[in-house]
Order: sequence, then structure tokens, then C-alpha cells
Amino acid sequence: MTSIKNYVYNNAVLCYNLNIMDISKKLIKLRKENELSQAALAQKLGIGQATICQWEKGIAMPSCEYLCKIAKEFEVSTDYLLGLKDDSIKQLAMYRNTTTSQNQLLNMFKQLNLSQKECVFKVIDEFIRSNGWCKI
Repeated sequence: MTSIKNYVYNNAVLCYNLNIMDISKKLIKLRKENELSQAALAQKLGIGQATICQWEKGIAMPSCEYLCKIAKEFEVSTDYLLGLKDDSIKQLAMYRNTTTSQNQLLNMFKQLNLSQKECVFKVIDEFIRSNGWCKI
């Protein structure tokens, strides 16, 4: 009986360690992609910055409640956060009905920082206005 308990315990620890590192890496990636500080993300989730720091360092793991909140905040699935699926919901939706050239533009746009993205929006807005394509 003891060997069964050890087996279950060891596998639970292994799964916990794999998932916590997946979550840690993905949380850092998602937070940076969305240009959020740890403090800003903590405020959005209603927790302290120290908690975000612990999650990102792999010291602690978010509860189910916070996994769901993180998934909603970043528009990804909990499966993605846990490392059970590779693609985020946003990525799948983005690529589903687009052409190759559109995907290339989207990928380039994703690499820009916030101020660069705002400049792109201004250029597009001015282009549309000057050509009379749309009344904004």
C-alpha cells in the first residue's frame, strides 16, 4: 500500500512541477506581450504584486479561480496556461480566416510596442479619411 501512495504522490509532484513551470513562463510571456507590469496585472486580478511575482518565479501556482481569471484577462484557455495545448484562443481565431499576407502583417504588428501600434492606427485612420472610404 505504501508503494502505491508513493507512486501517486511522486506523480502528483511531477505534474505540479511541470504545470507550474508552464504557467510561470506563459504568464510572463502574456504579461509582457500585453505590456503590463506585475503591479498592473495584480490590480486587474485583485491580488498583490508579490503573488504575481511568486507565480512568475514558480514559487507558487495560481488557484483554479485565478487560472480562470488569467485566462479571461489574456483571452487564452486554461489548457494553454497549463501546457496542455500549444495555441492560445486568440492565435487560433486570428489565423482561422486570414490569408498568408494578412498573417504576416498581423505578426509584424504584434512585434510593435504600444506607441508604435498607436502610430500605425493613426496612419491607417488618416489613409481612410483622406481617401473618403469611410466616415469616421
